[in-house]
Amino acid sequence: MSRRRIAALLALIVLTLAALWWRWVWLPPSELDLVRARIELPAGEHPLDALLRKHLPAIAGSPALLAQLRRAPETFRMRGLLMDACEVTQGQFRRFAHWRAAQVQPPPLHPSTPPQWEFKSQTREHQLLGQLPVAAGGLSYHDAWAYCRAVGGRLPTAAEFEAIAGGAEQRLYPWGNAFDNSAWPSADPSLNIARQCGAHPATDSPEGIRELGSSLLEWADGGAEGPVLMGGNAWHRPRALHALNFIRRAAAADFRSAYTGFRCVYDRPLPPGGAMPLPWGESSKVASVPGGERPIGPAANSRIAPLLRALKNEEIGVLKYLPIAPKEIDLRVMRNEVSRAMYARFLRDPLARLGFFNHPKHPPHIRHKPEDWPRQRQEPR
Repeated sequence: MSRRRIAALLALIVLTLAALWWRWVWLPPSELDLVRARIELPAGEHPLDALLRKHLPAIAGSPALLAQLRRAPETFRMRGLLMDACEVTQGQFRRFAHWRAAQVQPPPLHPSTPPQWEFKSQTREHQLLGQLPVAAGGLSYHDAWAYCRAVGGRLPTAAEFEAIAGGAEQRLYPWGNAFDNSAWPSADPSLNIARQCGAHPATDSPEGIRELGSSLLEWADGGAEGPVLMGGNAWHRPRALHALNFIRRAAAADFRSAYTGFRCVYDRPLPPGGAMPLPWGESSKVASVPGGERPIGPAANSRIAPLLRALKNEEIGVLKYLPIAPKEIDLRVMRNEVSRAMYARFLRDPLARLGFFNHPKHPPHIRHKPEDWPRQRQEPR
């Protein structure tokens, strides 16, 4: 080996040792103030985990989704009941409004409904309004509550809606665990909700309840949460996330959107032929749902859900790189955000300057130093 090569090798060794010394002197691990947490994970990967890992960026960017995914699993004991097989149609709601206006003593309203409330659909410009049996959109919680009360039923509670959609086996969607994107055939959301009930039988629940998770958002009673919107999802993306059975969306009682509708439940025996008579002379097909204990919330045997509950919003991205095999995971998370002093040490780190810690897809022209770094350095730490 030539003297030049030996000198170059010695210089490389010296530089490496100097870089390591620099790292340990300028950024000792004790300054990171790590918090250690051990999380026990169930065996096996639940279908929910693959879905969550695929859509981590969308989850991290949506506080509303995160709040639902962080819910603790629970068991809900529901009574047997009947549920409308289809969402209330435009024609049905229009006939209800006309019928109610003609009553000497109309059925009561929800206590929070303004006295002069006008029962109407926000989708009045829709050419199908009152003409075809397509789901009635553009309806508020006040509209839905009054309709169900008039026909001898009520709105489902959020827990009932979720338990009916998921069943005893806690399906992710009313039809199963695999997302069926064919339930939304058109790129135009308004066309997807303008189809007659039963147009896509593959998304029916085992009890024969249709479009419970593939059409309009449906009003439910959230109890202390107030009115909530469940199921459906003609608008939000990614659909596979927003159509999950356990996703609840809080909304004001007077909120109307072209994508909000409803269906009713009934605490009574199944009528002959499974057709519930309506006061204005027609009937609505209903399905019988047995009572019993139903799991609700994110699946208890999911691996990702407990990690979402343990991590802060800005830390969720690390789940993309975590192996899913271990039954226990030791996490060491910094207690505080990276300070300017710590980041300055990183910028001075020779190994960082050489690109040792860059992401494999890091663009070569992108520098780690922020454009306003001189200003940041002058501000208090």
